[in-house]
Amino acid sequence: MLSEYLDIIMTDEIREKLGGVYSIGANVAVSPVPKGELIMQVSFACDPGRVQELSDAVLFQLKQVADNIIDPGNFAKAVEALKKEWEISMQSNSHIAQSFTNSSVLLNLPLSRLYNRPKDYDAVTMADIRRICARLMQSDSNGPVKVVLLPE
Repeated sequence: MLSEYLDIIMTDEIREKLGGVYSIGANVAVSPVPKGELIMQVSFACDPGRVQELSDAVLFQLKQVADNIIDPGNFAKAVEALKKEWEISMQSNSHIAQSFTNSSVLLNLPLSRLYNRPKDYDAVTMADIRRICARLMQSDSNGPVKVVLLPE
């Protein structure tokens, strides 16, 4: 849910308002195997002269979420987008097979949890995404790391 919300606000704020990137993507991922890890990344390509400005703008947006400044309209859009994506994915044999592998084989969880996704999306609150974003932004969890690949 946090990934989807961040994708929406980063596109609106960084791409549309600042005009600094063609595309920007946010990803929050949980990796339960071999040990529980939670990571967040925001990636974009831009003019090298605007790296600092746009990086600062990205961090500002992340801090807004961590400080509980979350737009309810964009939050609702994120929920609906995930439900629609789930609906489309459930029509694909490869999605169901991958979900079976991940749930049943790797994580020893019932495949039936796949059908609970829409209700799970509805259960997530703005406070939940704020809490996760704040946790990821804390310096004791490695804090933000910026990697810049220059054209030369």
